[in-house]
Amino acid sequence: PPIVPDMWDFKIAFLAEEGTSVRNGQPVVRFDPSPLQRQLDEKQAEFEEASQKISRGRLESSDKGRDLDLQLAEAASRLQKAQTKAEIPDELRSRIEAQQAALELTLAQKEVASLKERRKSVGTAETASLRSLISQRDRALGRVTALRAAIEKMTVKAPQDGIVIYKTGWRDEKRKVGDTVWWGEKLIALPDLARLRGEGDVDEADGGAIAAGQRVTLRLEALPHRDFDATVSR
Repeated sequence: PPIVPDMWDFKIAFLAEEGTSVRNGQPVVRFDPSPLQRQLDEKQAEFEEASQKISRGRLESSDKGRDLDLQLAEAASRLQKAQTKAEIPDELRSRIEAQQAALELTLAQKEVASLKERRKSVGTAETASLRSLISQRDRALGRVTALRAAIEKMTVKAPQDGIVIYKTGWRDEKRKVGDTVWWGEKLIALPDLARLRGEGDVDEADGGAIAAGQRVTLRLEALPHRDFDATVSR
């Protein structure tokens, strides 16, 4: 089984048939990715939801900013008019008109200052809100990427050419499709039969008949119908 964070047991969904020849990169074992796929679906939905919220938030922020900018422009225009009106010499207008002009100037100044402060605070609040959503989106994306890589690793491919030989467990049983195995278990060996070395015992009574260079026929338990020609090396 592959190394997958927070996953210890694996259900076998596919096993290459024992005794078959496989090529480097060919799938030999596949584990059920359903638990990871469910997590992937959840994180993918979380990522998409956060992305949509970010898009809506940016659009709403842009609309709110434009509204405040328009209000600020209108207030600035009123302030300019009030300033122009307040600059008229007192001798050219009555005392009441002068007081009214001063009041209008003060109100216009306060309105402009208030709108500028609102524009600044709205921008700060929207930035903080978007920063939180972006962080959530990025975390979900990181998990999506990790889960996709983990699902990819649930299909174990042959690291070399070889013959599929099933390994036996502590009960001397070979695993099959549907079994649950633990991380670290060895399920398959892939010996390369292009060259083999056999080590065997010969009865002491027959030892005198064995000589280096003598031809030998080997037969593997996993391939009982196939003979392998060999020679005694020593």
